[in-house]
Amino acid sequence: MNYTRQQKVSKRALGGYIIITILVLFVLGPRFGITKIGTYGLLPLLSVIGLSLSIKKGQYLTRKHEFYCLIFLFFLSLTGLFYYEDLTEMIANMTRLLGAILGAYCALSLSQAKNNFQVPFHVAYVLLIAGLFIVMVTNGNFVLGIGLSSSKLLRDVFMLNANSYSYYSFFANISLFILFLQYKNLITKIALGLFPILFILISFATQSRSGLLFIVLSNLVFWLFIFKTNNKNPFKKLATSFITLVAIVFAIYQFTILLLQSDFSKRLSVKEDSSQERTNIMIEGINYFLEYPFTGVGIGQYPIYSKYGLFTHNSFIEAFAEQGFIAGILVLIIFIRPLIISFSLFKKHRQNPEVKVQFLFFIVFALFNNFYVFYKFSFAMIFHFIMIGYQQQTLRNLQIKDET
Repeated sequence: MNYTRQQKVSKRALGGYIIITILVLFVLGPRFGITKIGTYGLLPLLSVIGLSLSIKKGQYLTRKHEFYCLIFLFFLSLTGLFYYEDLTEMIANMTRLLGAILGAYCALSLSQAKNNFQVPFHVAYVLLIAGLFIVMVTNGNFVLGIGLSSSKLLRDVFMLNANSYSYYSFFANISLFILFLQYKNLITKIALGLFPILFILISFATQSRSGLLFIVLSNLVFWLFIFKTNNKNPFKKLATSFITLVAIVFAIYQFTILLLQSDFSKRLSVKEDSSQERTNIMIEGINYFLEYPFTGVGIGQYPIYSKYGLFTHNSFIEAFAEQGFIAGILVLIIFIRPLIISFSLFKKHRQNPEVKVQFLFFIVFALFNNFYVFYKFSFAMIFHFIMIGYQQQTLRNLQIKDET
């Protein structure tokens, strides 16, 4: 076996290890009670591998600002030791944040290694949502029919928080876009056509309004503004565009019928107490920030102060309310800085599909952060920092292209 072949084997082995780590952390772990294997074994080892590759190749992290903000956020949370109300919740939130830092480092270091490992991460997220769907079916959470979903009162019967399935679906959907742009083979074409349907069905099953909105929106933007045919023949190009448009109109028609016949339509048509409750929680969070602007109420402590006993469901307000204005600014940098860079790239390279996919992700994810607190969770930070690494790689490639 020559050295080149050894490199290929090593790369495939590490790619497989990345996929196994993601699956154990987020689907096999919760399903079989082995999450600690991923949390305390596979993920830390993956970070060590990322560090060793960086040292070996002399390629230290670029785009460190967002990562350093995440680290600073963790150390800032230690100040809560002087004024916490619930030590258990504080430790639990700090542990989640530490896991998010570890996941972010794995994603950023491996996506910037000489043999960048972005593809295994994207494959893992697609397999992850497929695995979660299988668990939903085997647990009886998904039954294909008119109702399509469990009763609203049974949204807590899922293995994970009902809304989290939509978050995973969104990440997997972006992964499909990227894999399609990179390979454009039969497998990625079929996956790109079928998986978004699965994501929409999952949103129906879990009755996730934000998930349904952002998944449908992302796919419409991709097919209308990002997808391009390779046909140089103008007639074939026109025919492909026409077929694509007809398929979109047909999909929208079928989607509308499905929506009107499902239990989900009741959740959309009736103004629920939960929607008003979330709005009130966020307003309450702003008020607590104004009351404690420098320290916040302490990481993980907000539910204790809130009369609803819930977290804010908003990354930005959560950071400001729990850890003060410095933490709030750090979280804004983590999510908004990549969006600003994407916008700048998009202005210069409007026809580049990779730039457009990145811009789409960072816009939608910034909006998604108004519905959930993502910065504390490794599943979100891994994907966010993989996209930051992808953005950095695209930026380097475009600079090299401009220079030549």
